[in-house]
Amino acid sequence: MATRSAGTGIIATLVLFVVTTVGLLVAVVLLFNAKGAVERDRDERVNSLRTTQQQLSSLEETAQTAAQVLGTSSISEADLRSTLGLSPSDRASAAIAALRRAGKDAEARIAELQSQLEQAQTSLETEREAYADARTTFDNGLSAARAEIASIKDIADQFSAQLDELRGQFARTSEDLSAEFEGRRTELEEQLEEAHRVQARLTDQVSQLTETANRVRARAQDASTLVDAHIVDISPDGTTLFLDLGRRDRLRPGMTFEVYTDATQITTASAGGDSVPLPGKATVEVTRVGDTTSQARVVRLSPRAAVASRDVLANPLYSPDHEYAFLVHGLFDVDGDGLGTEGEADIVRRRIADWNGRVLDGEGIRGDVDFIVVGIKPPPAVSPSASATDLELAQFARREEQREKYELLLKAAAEAQIPVLNWNRLQVLTGDGGR
Repeated sequence: MATRSAGTGIIATLVLFVVTTVGLLVAVVLLFNAKGAVERDRDERVNSLRTTQQQLSSLEETAQTAAQVLGTSSISEADLRSTLGLSPSDRASAAIAALRRAGKDAEARIAELQSQLEQAQTSLETEREAYADARTTFDNGLSAARAEIASIKDIADQFSAQLDELRGQFARTSEDLSAEFEGRRTELEEQLEEAHRVQARLTDQVSQLTETANRVRARAQDASTLVDAHIVDISPDGTTLFLDLGRRDRLRPGMTFEVYTDATQITTASAGGDSVPLPGKATVEVTRVGDTTSQARVVRLSPRAAVASRDVLANPLYSPDHEYAFLVHGLFDVDGDGLGTEGEADIVRRRIADWNGRVLDGEGIRGDVDFIVVGIKPPPAVSPSASATDLELAQFARREEQREKYELLLKAAAEAQIPVLNWNRLQVLTGDGGR
């Protein structure tokens, strides 16, 4: 905006300079024309006065001659005729009378010319005064014009200085814009490269998720539909069950399994996009582990149900030949005090490790994710007030980001058909809940 205003001021100054210069030129031309007219009129009057003076001088000489002739008593007739230009036949009296008349006419003409001479002298004085006034006016106008030209020259110098300054500003602005453009282009190129890298990662994740989805579908709908073990025998008192799994199957004491009559009884229910295994007729806990077999005890038995040999055992978190990968997300409330913490999330991770599970790093879904364990759902963040501090605004933004990540993770899990568990369901599957 400053450059545009300066440019407008310069244009206005140039227009004023041109108009003033033209006006001064017109005024100078008019003054010179007036001066020339006065001088020409003065010269004409001077020439006329000189002519009159010459005529007057001639008449005076004629009059003097006539007076000399008439006033001389000793002049001869021959000399008089010669002086008057008379022939011998001309009458002298008539010539004298004519001479006298000419003398009177000359006197009258002399008086008239004397009057004209006085008038011419008076007019000449008037013209001289008018010339002096015109000369003064011209000199004053010329001085004013010179002063105005000097002022315009100062304005032109200021304009030249402003123009030089604008040129410098333009050069600096051009350099700044060029530097800013280069920096912005570099930044955009880096962002574009980063976008390409993110696209490549996302493409890889899509491929991995597709592979995982195919693998999940190949597991007969869900991991919970797989039979993990069988009851091969029961002690006479019915308190000890013998299983066909052992240490080499990565079995550990404390692991729990649901008991079903056969594999067709292993079913799941879907709730909110989560795959929830339905409980079997009983729940058993591993108490002793051998190399190839193990012992277990019944910790839950449904009414009017009985455990028998050849019953099947299943737990969606256990596999004798596969290490399931778990993605743990969010804060967990393990102790039930209503507050989720990162320390309680570590308890969940250790529980998964105790069950031979592998906890994945990071928060995004990868192609090798088998289960997702989520903490408590982040509550909606309260909008900050208009006078909120920077810390309060940052806390609000962080809570909103946590809630958004939680919802996006659940949506991605549903699309990839990955089972989602919370802490309570994880407890049930690992033998700590529902007793």
